[in-house]
Amino acid sequence: MWATGSLRYSSQWDFYSKQFETNAFGKLVPTNGYFRFQGLFSIDQEQNVKALKDKSANDCKELCNDDPKCMSFSFHQLDHACLMGIAKVRYAKGWVYYERNKRPAKEGEQWAPYPMELDAYHRSLKSEEEKTMTLFAERDRKQRISREKKEGVVKYKMNHMEKKRKRLDKEMQVKGFAREQARKKWHAVKKERQADQDAAAEKGKFDEAFHKQASKNKELLHKRKVERSVKLNFMSKLNEKEHKKDLALKAHIATVKARQTKEISEKNQVIAEKERQQKLKVKKQAGGMKTQAFKLVIEERKFKSKVKNTKRVKQLKKVQDAERRKQWDVADATQRLQGKEKEAKRKIKMEKEAQLVQLKLANEKAAKKPATNKVPAIDDKPKTKVPTKPAKAKAAKLQATAPGNSKRSSTLRTNRR
Repeated sequence: MWATGSLRYSSQWDFYSKQFETNAFGKLVPTNGYFRFQGLFSIDQEQNVKALKDKSANDCKELCNDDPKCMSFSFHQLDHACLMGIAKVRYAKGWVYYERNKRPAKEGEQWAPYPMELDAYHRSLKSEEEKTMTLFAERDRKQRISREKKEGVVKYKMNHMEKKRKRLDKEMQVKGFAREQARKKWHAVKKERQADQDAAAEKGKFDEAFHKQASKNKELLHKRKVERSVKLNFMSKLNEKEHKKDLALKAHIATVKARQTKEISEKNQVIAEKERQQKLKVKKQAGGMKTQAFKLVIEERKFKSKVKNTKRVKQLKKVQDAERRKQWDVADATQRLQGKEKEAKRKIKMEKEAQLVQLKLANEKAAKKPATNKVPAIDDKPKTKVPTKPAKAKAAKLQATAPGNSKRSSTLRTNRR
């Protein structure tokens, strides 16, 4: 007995097949007992196998006993999973089970077993693994996107801090210069005070006024420094805006340039097409001029040959005119004969109709006469006048010549024919 499938082996699986016994009617009925085969699993077809998880061996037995279609199940000892099937292992004396191995690709290699398809349990594990890997990949993608966003924010902050540091350095330089100037002024004032210590009493008022003015000047300098720093801040922001505007303007100029380049290329194509059409037109004109030149040459040759052949053409024209006159004479004679023939037929027809009318009137008159007792003899019958056959009309004599033709001999010759 040949089979298209084979048993599957694994040390982690046990195969349980239902036990059967014969009842009182001689039929095999299943019992609650099972035969256990270690190292086997899922010998049934894949569409007939159902996978269950988180079950013990006893749970699998109860489920199989509750289902009348269940004949066997496979139990995984580590994962606690069941593969329920509708087929069982059959065994009897005299039978031996053989499995075929795959022929090696090269001579001398070992025969290997055929690869088996995944069962329902391993297929579900594979699908769960694929789903898990998909979730991990999605999580990694989100982390990568978040990291890239953070790197972009850090880069922006670093640029901002660098600009701020440069601005602060510039402000510190300005402040240091101001402090140096104030220190120099203070030394100058101190020297002046030391020089003027003797005349301090006399110049007290002047010194007081001078010190007041110096404090005012200091306040003014401080105000100017603050204004300058505010202006520098404003100018830096304004420069940033101008830089952004320049970038936007450059992008706009690039798009306009690309559009203009495209328009120029399209115009160049149109111009090239017009030039091609113009060349074709010139070529056609050249061909027309060539044909005209050939026509002029032909006309010139005709004109030159016309002078020589004028006499021949005149003679030919005379012959043609004579032939045409003959044809006209024949046509005129034929038309006259046809007209006279039609007129004779018409007169004959009218004469016949008149005779028929007279015969009809005579018959009606004879029918209206009263009947007499005298039996008329055969010879006494009224004799009706039977119309006689009209005589043939004589053919009219035709003219000897056609109108406008004085040649009598040619006309007579045609009439004889």
